[in-house]
Amino acid sequence: MHMNIKYHDMETANAHDDGYAIIALMYIEVDNPNLMYDMITDHLHNVQDIGQQYTFETPIYVESLLPPNRDEFYRYFGSYTTPRCNEAVTWIIYPEPVFIDKKQMKKFRTLYTTAFDIRTGHLKRMVGNIRHLQDIGNIQ
Repeated sequence: MHMNIKYHDMETANAHDDGYAIIALMYIEVDNPNLMYDMITDHLHNVQDIGQQYTFETPIYVESLLPPNRDEFYRYFGSYTTPRCNEAVTWIIYPEPVFIDKKQMKKFRTLYTTAFDIRTGHLKRMVGNIRHLQDIGNIQ
C-alpha cells in the first residue's frame, strides 16, 4: 500500500479518491522457495507488532517481487476491503501469480493485521482476511 505523496497524512489521503495505490498479487505455493521473497520472509520476525520498523541492509527492488510479466495488469478505482471501506484506493492487480514456497507463506501468516477480533480480544492474523462481495452503493 502506497500513500499519495501529495497528502501529508493518512486521514487526508483517506478523504480523496487518489489517496492510495495498492498492488494486489496472487500467490501459489510451490516446493521451491522464491529467493527474492527470502529477503523479506527472513526478517518478518522483526516486525510482529504494529509500529515496528526494520531497515534492510541491502535494497529490495519492488520489481523483483512482482510477476515477470509486469505489462499485464488490471487497474480500477475502488475502496479498502476493511471497514471504513474508504473509496480512496487505486487498485493494481496482476493476474499472473507469484510462486513462493509453503515455508515462506507460513511466515507471512504469522503477521497480524490492524483489525481487532472482538470475539478473542486480540488482533487478527493475516489469514482468511477476505471480505465477502458487497452490493454497489452498500459497502460496509
